[in-house]
Amino acid sequence: IPYTLIDYKPFSRELPEPDYSRSVMFYGSAGLVEAVEKSEDFWPGVISVDGSWINLPVSLNKGRVMALGSVIENYPMDRFFIRPVADDKLFSGQVISWAEMLKWHEHLVKMEMNQILETKVLVSSVKTIQHEWRCFMVGGQFITGSHYCAYGQKMLSPDVPQEVIEFVETHTFPPHIYVIDVAQFEDKLYILELNGFNSCGFYESDVTKLVKEIEDSYA
Repeated sequence: IPYTLIDYKPFSRELPEPDYSRSVMFYGSAGLVEAVEKSEDFWPGVISVDGSWINLPVSLNKGRVMALGSVIENYPMDRFFIRPVADDKLFSGQVISWAEMLKWHEHLVKMEMNQILETKVLVSSVKTIQHEWRCFMVGGQFITGSHYCAYGQKMLSPDVPQEVIEFVETHTFPPHIYVIDVAQFEDKLYILELNGFNSCGFYESDVTKLVKEIEDSYA
């Protein structure tokens, strides 16, 4: 499978000249992915995922969506989970205290980072997750995946239970390629996150199998 390494300078938006004779898929940093999306010179280039999955009944952290700047006014809990609605890698999903959120908010206001303050985020209560798996999907089918966390501790393994595979193939989404993170909470399976694959980690997934499947799907 042919591939080309490119030297992308962060924030530069400098991309290689498009080759219109063939389809091209990118993998790299969030900045690179954003630049490719804005260029519209490559196909498929990158495949983005919207945030419509967040409020589904099978979403573990379904909760309240609001602007980052309004969290301290609307969610005065000691600790809560927060993540961006969009798959823009602005910050990772995390558990944060109200005091930490207040300090962060004050810094953003002081620096006049209004664009970040207006970013839509999901806020939810804190949950203890038993296991987490990452699953790569192409055309609604599970291709490869990895176990990556157990009770908050990193635990990598290429083994994905059949129950998890059936879950992700039952709850499918429109993008041709996407990554779905599955959580086991109180012995039930939920969607933890849904993201594009162009800049996500592979853990112990079979990258060769995934790339070959993507290549074949665009042949």
